[in-house]
Parts: sequence; structure tokens; C-alpha cells
Amino acid sequence: MKKKSQILVLTLILALSSSISAQNKDKTDMFPKAKEGYKKVVISLPEIKKEQENYKIEVFIGKVTTTDSCNTYSLIGELSEHQVEGWGYSYYNFDSESRILKTLMMCPDDKKLERFVHNGGSLLQYNSKLPLVFYVADDLEVRYKIWKTDGKWLNKEIKRKK
Repeated sequence: MKKKSQILVLTLILALSSSISAQNKDKTDMFPKAKEGYKKVVISLPEIKKEQENYKIEVFIGKVTTTDSCNTYSLIGELSEHQVEGWGYSYYNFDSESRILKTLMMCPDDKKLERFVHNGGSLLQYNSKLPLVFYVADDLEVRYKIWKTDGKWLNKEIKRKK
């Protein structure tokens, strides 16, 4: 009898875990497949109280590359928002040739650094109910920061000079 109940519990655990993974998979099934040379990057955010009012997510798309120590570097590219037809869900394409723009200062040393060179960042609405889906070139990666405010506006009175 004990063995049957253990088998039943194990079967229930397996059924629940496959159901959970199917639910997670279903969250991104409606999004298009990545085209050749691109990959789909999915960010699932944790649920937070008052997330719409007090939180934003800043997304950086770039790659780690060798740079000098004194110039400023930036990845050239454009992040565009698109809608999944019939669903209304947003996804983002980052179009880039992976070219890097840099300032042309003469460096006093010849020191080389490994840096994450990115597009400068894009601020997006925080929403834990839907995944953030990005399509980027295979050689790029997506990083992000979550920003929090205290939810208070600065209420300074504007005074006019007469």
C-alpha cells in the first residue's frame, strides 16, 4: 500500500512539473521564431507590489569586447517595438550590424580592457504579467537593471518672474 501511495505522489509531482513547464512555454509560444542569425531572449520579471507605478526596467543590448581605457564606446543599433498579431503583446527587435562607435581621444597608456559595450539603454515599463521578448543578433546579449522610485512626485511650486 505504501509503495502505491509513493507512486501516486511521484506521478502527481511529475504531472505538476510538466504542467508548470508547459505553462511557462505557453507564455512565449505566440511570439515569432527568431530568424537566422538571431536569437530570442526572454526576460520574466518577478511580481512586485505597485510595479506599474514604482518600477521601470532599463534594457542594454551589447557585447563584451576589448577596448582601450580612455575612449567612450557605443553599439550602433535601433531597438524597435512590434506587436504579436492577434495577441497585442509587444516584442522588441534590435537591428544592428554589431558595429561599435567610439570617440577618438589619444590614450596616455596602451591599457586594454574587456568591457560590455552597449546601445545606451532603453527604459521600458515594468510588467511581471508578460515576458519581455527581444530578438538580437547571435553575438549580442541582453542585460537589464530594475529601477525603483519611492512613488512620490517632487511637488515644487513653479514661480514666475514678473
